[in-house]
Amino acid sequence: MNVLLLSIGAKKTLVEAFKSSPSVSRVITTDCSPYAAGLYASDSHYIVPLMHSPEYIPTLVNLCKKENVSVLVPLNEEELFVIAENREIFESLNILINLSSLDVISLCKDKLEFYKVLSDAGIPCVPTIKASDFKPESPVFFYPLMAKPQKGAASMGNIVISSTDDIKKIPENMMGNYILQPFIDGIEYGVDLYTDFLSGEIIQIFIKEKISMRNGETEKSRSVKNDEIVSLVKKTVEILKPKGVSDLDILYEDGTYYLLEMNPRFGGGYSHAFLSGMDYPAFLANNATGIANTPCIGEYEAGTVALKYTSSVLLNEDSLLRDLH
Repeated sequence: MNVLLLSIGAKKTLVEAFKSSPSVSRVITTDCSPYAAGLYASDSHYIVPLMHSPEYIPTLVNLCKKENVSVLVPLNEEELFVIAENREIFESLNILINLSSLDVISLCKDKLEFYKVLSDAGIPCVPTIKASDFKPESPVFFYPLMAKPQKGAASMGNIVISSTDDIKKIPENMMGNYILQPFIDGIEYGVDLYTDFLSGEIIQIFIKEKISMRNGETEKSRSVKNDEIVSLVKKTVEILKPKGVSDLDILYEDGTYYLLEMNPRFGGGYSHAFLSGMDYPAFLANNATGIANTPCIGEYEAGTVALKYTSSVLLNEDSLLRDLH
């Protein structure tokens, strides 16, 4: 089973997870930059055009044919849309794409619409409004607040609002693109979820308490088991019906668990789940060969701690730059 990971960037640990899975034969990676460190951990790698280039999809199709790819894994949030819009091209080559429907991807990208749909369905979510609609006298919103781009990612552009005057920190021309949420200073959990492509069943829910974060990704975490979070995740899946791998963020404060967001892709903290025996690459491989996975929810050890560390790879720059041509 050959797997193609797109826009790999610095995700070396994800490459290693796929390479360590007994179900995966070869791991191929792509990126638009030869300086993406994750490229050099894979079995083979390719420098490709930018994702919005008209040559991008044809390039990927040729790579899939050349490398006999069975599973395609987009990792960049914007790229999810590009691949979703061209899903039929890859599926005609009998390639399984780790991708939910375009409707799910679009909803998860839009923090305000995500809140409206899930809260209307009875899911406790972090209250969310457009920044332009904020009224200081609102009993739900009290300082501090978090201002975020409505369709942002990786915590980029997030601003802490501590007073009415701080609203001015949001650029006036961007006010319509920002949302506001209460700043919940509680415990944050990350959930690595796999929903079967064939049966639609939840196969695994791995829960980790986030000890520290960096650039929107989990840097240190502790595995936990929590029935209330499992119930919250099950209700969310029942409403959204995602497929394959997803990553959810949940906040806990004053006795309530709040769903913050869901990313329909591999999360930055998946390595903790993999090291704990959660072999999502094997789940993808099974689905790609027409085999439905058997649910194994909660079959991991609580109390393990995962710590990320940085490392470097030394390469000859001339050989890297030759990949550009």
